[in-house]
Amino acid sequence: MREVVSLHVGQTGVRVGDSLWQNLTKQYFPLKYSYSTPNDSTPSDTTPSDSTPSDAMFNETSKEVYVPRCVFTDLERCEVEEVRRSRGGHIYNTESFVTDKDDGASNYARGHYSIGRGLLDKSVDRVRRQVEKCESLQGIITTHCIGGGTGAGYTSLLNFTLRDMFKSKAKVQFVLFPSPDISPIVVEPYNAVLYLNQNISYCDNLTVMFENQSLYRMCSKLDQIELPSYPDINTAISRIISSITAPIRYPGSHSVDLDTIQTNIVPYPRVSYVTASLTTSCIGGSNNSISDITKTSFSNEYSTIDLDIPRGKLLSSCLLYRGLVTPGEVNTAIKKLTSLRTFKTCYWVPCPFKVGILDIPPATDPLSTTLCTLTNHTGLESTFARLNHKFDSLYQRRAFLHWYHGEGMEKNEFACAREETAALEKDYMYENDPPYFKFKYKDEDEEESEEESEEESDYT
Repeated sequence: MREVVSLHVGQTGVRVGDSLWQNLTKQYFPLKYSYSTPNDSTPSDTTPSDSTPSDAMFNETSKEVYVPRCVFTDLERCEVEEVRRSRGGHIYNTESFVTDKDDGASNYARGHYSIGRGLLDKSVDRVRRQVEKCESLQGIITTHCIGGGTGAGYTSLLNFTLRDMFKSKAKVQFVLFPSPDISPIVVEPYNAVLYLNQNISYCDNLTVMFENQSLYRMCSKLDQIELPSYPDINTAISRIISSITAPIRYPGSHSVDLDTIQTNIVPYPRVSYVTASLTTSCIGGSNNSISDITKTSFSNEYSTIDLDIPRGKLLSSCLLYRGLVTPGEVNTAIKKLTSLRTFKTCYWVPCPFKVGILDIPPATDPLSTTLCTLTNHTGLESTFARLNHKFDSLYQRRAFLHWYHGEGMEKNEFACAREETAALEKDYMYENDPPYFKFKYKDEDEEESEEESEEESDYT
């Protein structure tokens, strides 16, 4: 079995990571899960059953105790300490927590250039220790937010170091992206654009994007929650991550791993940003068919990013089914979906769907069938355009730049970052409507005659 190491950075990443591990622990140890020792650093009474394949996400200690294979790191210790001292904090190992005394202060430069560098070696060492405990590392997954100083600046610095250490391993990032209308941080556009400038160069990264505004809508539709809270949003993200990692944790004849997902969903190195959706067959108390949930998964109501679906086209998609699903039902659902006039795909992709089927249903709802969809869509162009517009509004006035320059940033780095995100926006715009080329295959005699004519022209 191939293992995965989880890295949770910043306030949002730590909260999402804690929600993920509490969810996974309750799935693996439903009878052994106990809150009796909240302040005990060594988890107790967490021995899985013989049929529980928990080695992919958990480490087994010498005392036959299973602990999460993860690292929580933040520039300030408040959030990490709150997780460690919570009722479910006893499931973690004390080596999983890495903190510092200062705060990122919503400043990318503090996390990337000044304060973050003092914590870098310690965090990398903890990740290396987790990797050494793996027999065959498959990849590293990261949860963070790109609007803050730690989640944007420190994460980009950490990813750059880990990229050199684990070049051949899959790296999947679950990123909280700035929302269209909800923004708790004034300088959020600066931090997001500066992070994207660094992340674009990581050609081996797959970035799954989330927005609070879209997650609010998804929770209200999927879970029938009238006023979703932050814990509800964290739970929704953890359910999506759990669905993506389920084929790694459980055996199956049609399961897919992280490498397979990356290979089938990223057509070009720069076009590696995808959106996710989560649907079930029991939405609204009714039993929906496989065709219904497949069609619903491509609507904005259950998507983690507000896409411009009518305007854009589908580049590639990965459909991860869990429950009693047959390949015939999936093929029928895909045929019905592609026959719709409103559903557009790029003409140069013959089959834009990669399908994974896992017979084991989710532990939270064992009688339903769930579908987690990862979609690479040209409608993300509008998401990047909206972020660039917010960046330009601040940068035209040169507002708040002195806070970044005071932490060691160069003045031209903002302009360079803006050019990269503009190029990224054009990449998705180009894939939406690329020029059409007609290729003519040449015979060997034609190629030889052309080579001879070129040689004669060079000689003359």
